[in-house]
Amino acid sequence: MKGYKIGACKIDITPPVGCMLVGHIARKEASKKIHDPLYLKCLSISDGKERIFIITSDLIEFPIDFVGSLKKEVRKKFGIHPSKILLTASHTHTGPFISEEILSAKVIPEYVSILKRKIIGCIIHCLNDEEEGVIKFGKGRVNIGIVNRRKRTEEGIKMLPNFDGPVDEELSVIKIERKDKSPKVIFFNYSCHPTTLSADIYEISADYPGVAQREIENFYKGTVAMFSNGCCGDVRPAIIDENTGRFKGGSFEDIERMGKILFSKVVEIIEKAEEIKGLKVNGISKFFDFKFEEKLIPKDEKELEKICDYYKKKFFIEIPKKWLKLMREKIRKKEEFPKTKKGELQVIRIGEVVILGIPGEVMVEIGLKLKEKEENRKLIICGYSNGIVGYIPTTEATEQGGYESLCFLFSFTNMPAPFKRNTEEELINTLLELINK
Repeated sequence: MKGYKIGACKIDITPPVGCMLVGHIARKEASKKIHDPLYLKCLSISDGKERIFIITSDLIEFPIDFVGSLKKEVRKKFGIHPSKILLTASHTHTGPFISEEILSAKVIPEYVSILKRKIIGCIIHCLNDEEEGVIKFGKGRVNIGIVNRRKRTEEGIKMLPNFDGPVDEELSVIKIERKDKSPKVIFFNYSCHPTTLSADIYEISADYPGVAQREIENFYKGTVAMFSNGCCGDVRPAIIDENTGRFKGGSFEDIERMGKILFSKVVEIIEKAEEIKGLKVNGISKFFDFKFEEKLIPKDEKELEKICDYYKKKFFIEIPKKWLKLMREKIRKKEEFPKTKKGELQVIRIGEVVILGIPGEVMVEIGLKLKEKEENRKLIICGYSNGIVGYIPTTEATEQGGYESLCFLFSFTNMPAPFKRNTEEELINTLLELINK
């Protein structure tokens, strides 16, 4: 029986110095230099009948419209169905703006246009770079210095270190070997916000995932290392001020330390990885309606004031002026507010390995529940995939407040309200149905 055909490509997508860096509202200046380059990497796997593509990137996200347009063009050019392409981002906070949805967006249109051309170029390269390969899978556990960032206080949920809160230490690795046993591709998945670097650093960087990928590629010459982030919506690096007990900005020494710990564990797992069973590959997807809490969608200015007062009293927050101004403008123009936000859920199968793509910043508890329910599967969960709908909070977080459930007030301009309380349950059930199809 013939095995898999594997193609791989790596391309530099570092933006020009002078671009604004996305991820921290506190940054007011443009980037001043390149600390380390950003890359986009593409993997194609064919079983002779079906072919799937996994595309990873050192970016904060991909806009939903960008993904839809890209997949449409790829289908037209190559006949590749959108469900066979998984496009994901590491979520680095020291890269360029890609989306206009974010309130402080400083997008360079030419960069986004060229990015699309580069992705299509990577796909073409992969199709012309295929060779027979063996796929192995392994997983282990490692804490590279991470902590849950939601802590209950007398003034509600605050972004503070919570060492009693959940984190996901699982590290999953896919190793693809050539005929001579050398690794062609090493794909690894871990769950932690790449928010290591301080907001007063104005240098382009892929953060700790970039360090881990660099070290893997240096250690295994001729390998393309690919990183995908998991469900890390409320998990970040544990870089803490000893005097205040609060989070503080990290340094390049921190990303080196974290990335090298991750790299060393990847190597350990690779050396014990086992060849996967089954040779078929496939991809399926389904669009899911993330429903807004309708009672919190303002219908007029009077109701908007009541809703703002509700947020202040229940969650102890001040309403951002930009969001308030935008809502008022929409009300005055009598624009109809959306009741849902649509996102693509995806399952990529590589033999017995199941890779799940979710279009958002998923809280770690949701990822842990999915893994528990599917504990007998070789399951990898990729957040920030095929676009982004914003944070996807748990039901508990929706009730408690905190940044993860109220991020629409600070970030996403087209969200008039938080997601409905039962979004977590509906999402998990839909994902489980998709996995078990």
